[in-house]
Amino acid sequence: MDVNMGDLDGYGKLKDNTYALNEGVLCISNNSPLGTSIIDDAIRTTSDTVDIATGTLNEMGRQRETLDHARGVNRDIGADLGRGARLLRGMSRRARQNQFILVCIIIAIVAVIGLIIFLIIKNIYDKAHPKVTPSVKTFHSLDR
Repeated sequence: MDVNMGDLDGYGKLKDNTYALNEGVLCISNNSPLGTSIIDDAIRTTSDTVDIATGTLNEMGRQRETLDHARGVNRDIGADLGRGARLLRGMSRRARQNQFILVCIIIAIVAVIGLIIFLIIKNIYDKAHPKVTPSVKTFHSLDR
C-alpha cells in the first residue's frame, strides 16, 4: 500500500485545525474579533479535508484496479492449473497402461523361454532314457 507522507501530514493538520476550530467556537460565542480568522481557518481546514479525501479516494481506486487485475490473474492461473492437472492425470494413466503392457510382454517372453528350455530338457531326457513299452496282448492273441 502506497501512503504519501503528505497524507499523514494532512491528517495532523486536520487534527490541529479541528482543535483550533473548537477553540474558535468558544471565541465566537464570546464575541471575539478572532471569529473571522477562525472561520477562514475552518474553510481552509475543510478544503484540506476535501483534498485529503480526494487523494484517499484516488489511492483506493488505484488499489481496487490492482486487486481486480490480481483477481483476473488468479482466475487465469486457476484455469491453467486445472488444464495441467488433467494433462498430468492423462500422462499418468498412459504410463500405467504402458507399464502393464510391458509386464505382460515380459511374462510372455519368460513363459516362451521357459517352454523352450522345458522342451529341450525333455528331448535330451527322452533320448537318454528311451521308453520301454511292454507288449500288450490283444484279444486275438488270447484266443490262441
